[in-house]
Amino acid sequence: MKSLRPTALACAIVLAFGAATPASAQTNAEVLKELAALKARIAELEKKLAAVPEAPADGQQAQWGMTPEQAADFNKLVVKTEALEDAAIVPVTLRARLAPDDNRRMRAITLVIGFAVAYLAAAAAVVVLVGGYAASVLRERRAGLTLGATLAIVYGLLYGLVVSEEYSLLMGALALLAVVAVLMYLTRKVDWYAYAAVAR
Repeated sequence: MKSLRPTALACAIVLAFGAATPASAQTNAEVLKELAALKARIAELEKKLAAVPEAPADGQQAQWGMTPEQAADFNKLVVKTEALEDAAIVPVTLRARLAPDDNRRMRAITLVIGFAVAYLAAAAAVVVLVGGYAASVLRERRAGLTLGATLAIVYGLLYGLVVSEEYSLLMGALALLAVVAVLMYLTRKVDWYAYAAVAR
């Protein structure tokens, strides 16, 4: 009978689990003391918050280094874009009334569109580009369409995985199972030993 000797892997596993367990658990007294300290800190922060004067409700206070007029114009712009954020084309009007000696300048405007629309646009661009290129290089339209359809299915699957946060692991596992099942079905009549004999 062989004697059991600890290998390096077994020692590493034991050390890792030993380091993962806490050295000592907190007692109830320590937990209550920490809870009391947190309550005192919350009360202190609430007092500081109550001491801060409230901003006037009419919006006449300057914000982010803007005059009240600039803040009002900015708020109109925010409301306008929020009302139209689901539209395909968003008309935006920007006006800046800065003093001539002000060094701030607008360098870029970014219009953020929804994730689904952006993903669809990017996936469609790649599918059309790769499918068209494959059809042109292979001189066979069917091959390009097949590759484009396959890419569209893959991008659709990836979109489903990204969007479904809680079920992404399950969906990924089912998708991989389906891919393996299809590959096994398509290659069930392949004589692999013939390929090995040719390779020798």
